[in-house]
Amino acid sequence: ITFDDTVAYRTGNLTVQRDSAIWNMFYDRISQENKTRDVSLKKRPGLGVTTYNLTKDTASDNLRGYYYDVPSNRFYWAVNDNVYSVTPDVGATVRTVATLVTSSGYVGFTEFLQAATGKRFVIFSDGTDLWVDDYAATSCTKVVAADLPTPHVPQPVQLDGYIFLAAANTNDVYNSNNDDPTLWTAGDYISAEMSGDYVIKLATARNYVVAFGNKSIEIFWNAAEVSGSPMKRNESGYKSVGYVTGLINIQDVLYFVGQEANKALAVYKLDGFKLDRVSDEAVDRSLQVITSTVNDKAEVNLDRDGYCISVDGHTFYCLVTPQTTWMYDVDEKFWYEWRNSSNTGLDIQASWGMFNGAQYVAIGGQTYISMMTPALYQDFGSNFKCRYITQDNIFGTMNWKTCNRAVIQGDMHQHTGTSNLQLYYSDNDWADGGTNGPIDINLFNSSPFAQRLGRFRNRSFKLEYSDNYPLRLKKMELDLNIGAH
Repeated sequence: ITFDDTVAYRTGNLTVQRDSAIWNMFYDRISQENKTRDVSLKKRPGLGVTTYNLTKDTASDNLRGYYYDVPSNRFYWAVNDNVYSVTPDVGATVRTVATLVTSSGYVGFTEFLQAATGKRFVIFSDGTDLWVDDYAATSCTKVVAADLPTPHVPQPVQLDGYIFLAAANTNDVYNSNNDDPTLWTAGDYISAEMSGDYVIKLATARNYVVAFGNKSIEIFWNAAEVSGSPMKRNESGYKSVGYVTGLINIQDVLYFVGQEANKALAVYKLDGFKLDRVSDEAVDRSLQVITSTVNDKAEVNLDRDGYCISVDGHTFYCLVTPQTTWMYDVDEKFWYEWRNSSNTGLDIQASWGMFNGAQYVAIGGQTYISMMTPALYQDFGSNFKCRYITQDNIFGTMNWKTCNRAVIQGDMHQHTGTSNLQLYYSDNDWADGGTNGPIDINLFNSSPFAQRLGRFRNRSFKLEYSDNYPLRLKKMELDLNIGAH
């Protein structure tokens, strides 16, 4: 059995663990010209705590938004009614950037370079106020322009010297004066008119501003119009897919959870004008309504970002849901589940991929910023579980079979001591909820095997590993006797 299955849940309820599943691992795939592709299943990196305090009132406080300003190497985040920042290369001192009039709801960020002065700013909004942070002067100013759209969608974006904001409950996208985010002029806006919905999210990708509605996507470009908005609509960029949650820009590609007209939820990527669904059926059904309750809602968290996790040679789109945390390898195009030491979804609430540095994240329930590193295989000192469930196998025939031995092929991290992988199996598609096992297989042994595994017609295997060591698996070799009937 080569370890190369994809996640294949038969229902959207992920407590039903009867099908192919991959927890806390991902595939390393090495291709060489004129050779067979080599595939290994590898344990994800662990998490350790840093000295950078998230300044929560309580550990259970959730972040409202985050941002990483690359040129200044500055982490921003919003929690409760405050926006904070820290510059890790300088030290662990956390700066209180601003106190907001709101204490809940999304907070969006962007950057701005003022050509006239050469100064850089970080711009953020809670939907009520717009703030301009001159971090070099440690001075943050609230914009008081009379023509600033208020309230607005709390997602400012910048392009070509303008800041763009969508007025709340409208289809209008306003722009600041050129080269000055503090000045706004009445009538400087463009409307997303190709559909009858409101703009609920803004983003930039390449040289475009993307306006998301509940049922549509419209794309604008800077046409240098002399009056009103400088933007024009690119009509060929229109899409009849609405935005739901989970937006992130990775390599100038926008990933998000969306809903096409008259269809159910899915994960999409918008690459230029090309829109593709990237989720498979197993992921999609886990996002849908999974109960028969009238007016029950889908299994997604609204008003949450998607996150980019780039670690151990892979880059992932991260989508945190109420049931689990889905990780999509944007290059290899595989989906995985990453869970915490309690086997619930790894609650990522911010991600900062430091320039020339490590991957930092904020995790729900933690009061300090965390660092994800391939040199660590625990989360905050606690082991987490790797799980791989195979498909139900008949090995080419429904005849009875006897399994004399199962050998695990993988890396031997140490050649002495004990580090057990637990092997389970079911001969009835896990229908009774029971399992055979666990059977311990020592991965620090030169011959990691189990024997006398019984008689069966069809069988599914489950492998689990929790020790604080690296893990890389390739396949399981079975010694079978196949009967005549």
